[in-house]
Amino acid sequence: MGPKSAAGRAKSARNAFKAGIRPTLQVVGFVLAMAVVRYDTRMEREAEEANAIATCYARAGLLSPEASKVRTLLTTYLEQRILFYTLRDSQRLGQVHNATVRLQDELWSAVEAAAIARPSPLTALVASATNNVLDAEGYTQAMAMRSVRPWRTSAVIRQSVARGARQEIYRRF
Repeated sequence: MGPKSAAGRAKSARNAFKAGIRPTLQVVGFVLAMAVVRYDTRMEREAEEANAIATCYARAGLLSPEASKVRTLLTTYLEQRILFYTLRDSQRLGQVHNATVRLQDELWSAVEAAAIARPSPLTALVASATNNVLDAEGYTQAMAMRSVRPWRTSAVIRQSVARGARQEIYRRF
């Protein structure tokens, strides 16, 4: 009876282990698939934002006296956006966000003043491009907030393993 029960216990342990592994691998596969989709979407948003800034920079040349001011603001704005993507320090990110908001206000004010002073299809084109820059930042920011967080993923995996092991134990009894 002794050796047989040891073999039975070993088989039971293997079954419990397998029951914990299967759901874990399913969760890992699901999380990885979700992360890849979100990564691709985030990269698309970042490319759209970069294109919006480049388009606005090019169209800013249509504003006669204000062109250099708007282009300088866009260059500084681009530097802040690059910092947003490269920094990991939350306190510094807060400062970058505040600078970005201030630059957005200055940029819009400069373009708005030009459009009011000389309303034309060309100034409307620059105003539209500036609006696209501001919108693209919002979309990119929202996508960054929705990214998969590793600490949540590990908690889900731990719960899945525990749930699978519990199900095997309950099935045996």
